Amino acid sequence: MVTWWTCVVLAAAVMPAAGQVSVEAGVHAGSACVNGGTGCAGAFVGPYVGLDLRRQVVVRVRHFTVDIDERSQVLFDILIREHSRRGQFTLGEVLYAFRRRAIVQPFVGISVGRRVYRQVTVCAPVSCDEARTRPNGGHPGVYGGTLESRRLTVGGVGGLMFRAGERLTI
Repeated sequence: MVTWWTCVVLAAAVMPAAGQVSVEAGVHAGSACVNGGTGCAGAFVGPYVGLDLRRQVVVRVRHFTVDIDERSQVLFDILIREHSRRGQFTLGEVLYAFRRRAIVQPFVGISVGRRVYRQVTVCAPVSCDEARTRPNGGHPGVYGGTLESRRLTVGGVGGLMFRAGERLTI
């Protein structure tokens, strides 16, 4: 919530130069990968707010959640199932758009923020604690229950913006 208020205050501070700065709010959608591995992609939809400086430099804040399919594996006679897998991102981004007067603008930028990853692991027919400590065939890397990790996320951003009009950017 603090991030959203920071954007509103920042937008109000630069509003006198209204001919050169515009405030953006909208929805973004796409696909993302959380915690690596194959088959980890998930679709997302989320809100964003931003400042567009002279249609060339864009500063924005985005938030989205990625739900990931469950993953199962059998190690010897024990089924290990990871479900309720979800990643939540809150990102601040600075983008530079090329061809500022064009309708289609390629852009590049940097993204910095926080990622929270969560999953629930269960084992069958025995508990994950028992699976981990079994003599002659235990699985020391198996931990049952809820795993939640929070990490700093830094990355590059690139793509195309399509300015369909004064009030609509895709």
